[in-house]
Amino acid sequence: MHATKYAQRAVVVALVCLLVTGSGVGTGARTDASNASDGSVTADTATTDLHVEFVNCSAVRVNGSAERVTVGTTWYAPDGVATSYFEYGPVNGTTLVAPPNQGETGTAVAYVAVYDDKRATPVLNRQHPAATTCQERIGPNNASD
Repeated sequence: MHATKYAQRAVVVALVCLLVTGSGVGTGARTDASNASDGSVTADTATTDLHVEFVNCSAVRVNGSAERVTVGTTWYAPDGVATSYFEYGPVNGTTLVAPPNQGETGTAVAYVAVYDDKRATPVLNRQHPAATTCQERIGPNNASD
């Protein structure tokens, strides 16, 4: 019981760290969130033709052109919660970004940041709107023996 409680706290702490890192606070990144007609959650930038859609807990669809896309993930290692960071790019058109599965119970996307070639700061930052639900799906109690 206590191990589960500590694991859940560790997930929350790791997720908060990832979200703060990818939040874009002070970078000028601007996003507008909306719900697409199919129920998926999207984020668009007001100044570019970029569009991000969280397809599920482990994949993101990027529409538009960008120098690079970064994705932060959370997963469970044998000794507890772990996080990873992946970079992809350049991307053009519609690109499905699906980081590799690293945990025994799966990998959850925590956030995505999109960069153009003119700035070192993201032009789009978005945390996964269902991060808590995704974390629960890959929780340590969901491992198959």
